[in-house]
Amino acid sequence: MKPDPHSWACDLTQLFDEVWTRVTRGVHDRHAPARHPTLATVTPDGRPQARTVVLRAADKVAGTVHVHTDLQSGKVRDLRATPFAALHVWDASAHLQLRLEAQVTILTGPDVAAIWERVA
Repeated sequence: MKPDPHSWACDLTQLFDEVWTRVTRGVHDRHAPARHPTLATVTPDGRPQARTVVLRAADKVAGTVHVHTDLQSGKVRDLRATPFAALHVWDASAHLQLRLEAQVTILTGPDVAAIWERVA
């Protein structure tokens, strides 16, 4: 009998750790499923919007993820009106759907300018 490659899914602590491992991998590995999650927001008039973004940072301890976008984008307009979003990742190799709901903070200013310079 083969060992279950997804045995982590049967224990909540192991599942939590596995999810964060996969999310964090998306920051550094261009081929990881979590590299390009779908970000869902709601427009000021209540219409849902979903688009692909690039995962730039993930912190398991803080429970945060970071994506970057232009301040003039529709995403920012949506998030200023309703500062909540969802991220979705489908990881086919693990048969795992990740859904993260978040309260969003929009960062601006000199510290953010330095971040943009590193990714440009």
